[in-house]
Amino acid sequence: MIVKPISAQSFRKDVDDFCKRHKLSRRDVGVQALNDSAFFLRLQKEKSPTLARVERVYDFMIEYERTHPADGV
Repeated sequence: MIVKPISAQSFRKDVDDFCKRHKLSRRDVGVQALNDSAFFLRLQKEKSPTLARVERVYDFMIEYERTHPADGV
């Protein structure tokens, strides 16, 4: 098993890379994954999300990538 440390910066980068690939905004991801349009605004203000919310975002991105081919960015 490979353990990947996670930080707020790496989480935001993963989301930004995902958004770029799929031409979605961070707000779109927040709404679709968490029903929370301000989730990423709070992250920018250095608020710490719960692990459960981070997992929900990653689960959303994994499922979205499985069902939607990347737009080739």
